[in-house]
Amino acid sequence: MRVALFIVIALFGGFTVWVVSQVGYLGFFRSLLSTAVGWQAFTDLCISLVLFTIWMSRDAKEAGRSPWIYLLITLFLGSLGPLLYLAHRTRREATNNH
Repeated sequence: MRVALFIVIALFGGFTVWVVSQVGYLGFFRSLLSTAVGWQAFTDLCISLVLFTIWMSRDAKEAGRSPWIYLLITLFLGSLGPLLYLAHRTRREATNNH
């Protein structure tokens, strides 16, 4: 699972950098929110990210870690925050199991 997660992070992160380089950070939101379909996708993404950040905050607290860096990444870069949290979490789990 870890390898697949890192591949997704690399590919999606690269794609995100490319998109932002094409339209700019604010241009991304202007394009997204220019149609009803974009608003629906944005709302759906926000709901999903809020649910994930609630879980992530609770999970990090139970593990004695701070979720703040991942919450900030989520706020500014969306799904990359949760993906990085999961990668860090699986790395710690693998380390603790050995």
